[in-house]
Amino acid sequence: MTLSIIWISIASLLGFAVIAVFAGWLKLKRDVYLLFYIPLVSALFIECIISNKIGTKVIVSHKLAWGLLGAVIAGAFVIKNVYSQPSSKRSTGLALLADITWPVLVYGLMDALLLSVLHVLAIKIALIDPVWIQNWFGKIGFCIIGLFASFIVTTDYHLVYPEFRGKKVIYINH
Repeated sequence: MTLSIIWISIASLLGFAVIAVFAGWLKLKRDVYLLFYIPLVSALFIECIISNKIGTKVIVSHKLAWGLLGAVIAGAFVIKNVYSQPSSKRSTGLALLADITWPVLVYGLMDALLLSVLHVLAIKIALIDPVWIQNWFGKIGFCIIGLFASFIVTTDYHLVYPEFRGKKVIYINH
């Protein structure tokens, strides 16, 4: 379990530090900030996989249907939030394709890895052998621990963004 806490702490510190430096202190535009964020999160995730000897097939295929269902549900909340925001200038053609692939798909994937996958994977690694995770009670406990870790890392991550300070962390429109 100690190794899991270390991975969760590293993920939390990385998210905090990258945002504090590149989005907060240097005030880089999002597209430029992503040039630093994406390689750092990728490197952390790859290091976690390599150091724990996890095959990528295991990560992609394990509980794939549940992961896709969770992605659809989470995506619905994100889409609802996005549509509640004021509209920005819309791109067309290749610029639209670039806007979708770079900040939406790639950034979204990196956020998913940092804010959800990495620490849940670390907890799963720590709890891989115990018998208690084989029954429903243990599985529910694992989910609660995973959600709590996700809450901690995600809260830490978002509190650093200048636009999420104060009451805006809950209601960004106000």
